[in-house]
Amino acid sequence: ILNHLSWNKPIPPDAEGLYDAVKYEEAKKYASLNFKFSLVTSTLSLLISLSFFLFVGFAYVDRIATGYSDHAVVQALVFFGLLGLGSFLINLPLDLFNTFVIEERFGFNKTSLSTFIGDKVKTLLLTVVLGGGILALLTWLYQALGPYFWIAGWLVVGSVSIFMAMFYTNLLLPVFNKLTPLEP
Repeated sequence: ILNHLSWNKPIPPDAEGLYDAVKYEEAKKYASLNFKFSLVTSTLSLLISLSFFLFVGFAYVDRIATGYSDHAVVQALVFFGLLGLGSFLINLPLDLFNTFVIEERFGFNKTSLSTFIGDKVKTLLLTVVLGGGILALLTWLYQALGPYFWIAGWLVVGSVSIFMAMFYTNLLLPVFNKLTPLEP
């Protein structure tokens, strides 16, 4: 909110020659629209989450997961899989609007509908494989280690975080983007 309010201030005198006035106004409009859209999506997300909690949606999904299997790992995968699928379906129209309306209006969208869909499919597959694998491992460790789970959980999450920080650009980024080296 503070960042949004600061856009109403004029360009500081020290920076007047650095910005093109027309581009600055366009940047203000873009930032304002993104802020408003973010406010709407965040509020919607909060309302859906609270409603799901108040109307025992999480308990309903838990009953589905526990009815599907007696195995804790499978239950965790089904539970979080259903929640993730619901979140994906709710966010899909918002993502479409953001990409093909807001970003398009300001000339930032270079994505076709087929690329958008392909990226969503890739994201789902990576989420299932990587996220599901990590969730399964953490659930198994929790079952196996009981009160000492936090040590193994910390090691797993820390290792994955370090691995992703080191290899994200080489392993995952090329799945979604065409990378070309910068010229010297």
